Amino acid sequence: MYRVVDLQRVHVYSDRKNFCAEVSVANLGGGELVGVFAQNRGLVHTDTGTIILVRSKDHGVTWDPRSKIVVLEEEEDAGWNVAAICKLSDGTLLVHGNRWRYLDHGRIERQHGQSEIDGVWLTRSTDAGLTWSAAQRVNFAPMRNARVRDAIVELPNGDLLMPLHGFRWQRTMPDISSVERERSFVLWSPNKGRTWHYYGTMGYDPAEIIHYHEPGLVRLRDGRLLGLMRTQRWPSPADPGEQMGPPSGYIYAAVSEDDGMSWSWPKNTRLWGYPTDAITLPDGAVLAAYSYRTKPMGVRIAVSPDGERWSQDDVFTLAAYDPAKVRPVFPTWEGEPINSVVQRGLLWHIGYPSSILLDDGRVFTGYHLFDESGRQYVEGAIYRIEQDPR
Repeated sequence: MYRVVDLQRVHVYSDRKNFCAEVSVANLGGGELVGVFAQNRGLVHTDTGTIILVRSKDHGVTWDPRSKIVVLEEEEDAGWNVAAICKLSDGTLLVHGNRWRYLDHGRIERQHGQSEIDGVWLTRSTDAGLTWSAAQRVNFAPMRNARVRDAIVELPNGDLLMPLHGFRWQRTMPDISSVERERSFVLWSPNKGRTWHYYGTMGYDPAEIIHYHEPGLVRLRDGRLLGLMRTQRWPSPADPGEQMGPPSGYIYAAVSEDDGMSWSWPKNTRLWGYPTDAITLPDGAVLAAYSYRTKPMGVRIAVSPDGERWSQDDVFTLAAYDPAKVRPVFPTWEGEPINSVVQRGLLWHIGYPSSILLDDGRVFTGYHLFDESGRQYVEGAIYRIEQDPR
């Protein structure tokens, strides 16, 4: 069994004029951290904003808003949502993100074909994130649709793996009840991300019942790769004011013993929450952070001694969150039920965590929540994981 000690929550970034969400963090060393996240268009979760970077120079305790740098900028008819950052062994930083185009007033509108996913794009920095190259579109053929969740993983030989999820036949993200189910997969690059090739399928249901999407990827101490995937089924039951409930929402795990080319059949960890990000701790244990979007809502972590055995005894809450205490910035009417307020404002849309090891062995986990005024903002938790002597 494990325990969380010295938990400290810190403010990373907020903007009174824009929602901010879906942070990804990297440790540059010497106490310097960087985080990239989506600055959405206005006070709504549009998924079509600008990807910006902010910096901490004291191991994540404080973040300087003046360090803000635009990494991927929104345009009139295009925008970005989830992006992930990776630091390579030579110091290069890679950021890849989802680009949307043909927007409807800055928002995604796929129901009537007025917006579509314009692929995954990648940019790099060789000066610790101060400047960024022109973004280039990532090749993910034969997939027709792909989206980002977790950061690129560098293998010991220098090859790169990019975890993605998407569709083989559909060009844009359809309704979740579509006949084709999403699959999780990895791309491979032998040249530091300049070219990419489809490499292995992490999770796919040929019966077209389960979506395997938003995969997190981590290399275990013994060299195997662990993929943790969000799952969703159709129909997907949900309580009022929530996105979905069991049997949707369980975290499934797959393992690769050949650097991502082939994967075991996905197995249910029995952890419920989504999406997931994982890191390997110094002792070889695996820490998985995930959003918990049913009552009681919040951001949680689970610790496994080996990435295969998961126990509810080793699940901990980093940040509790109660949408009933949020006073939304969007219009409501007198007497509107809180479940209606939560659903209309997507106030269940919390988490999307990203974790890194700090120089002293502690963990920093970044995520997003809503403040009391109904604005999405980014914060983090700093803590240490210890084995419980009991």
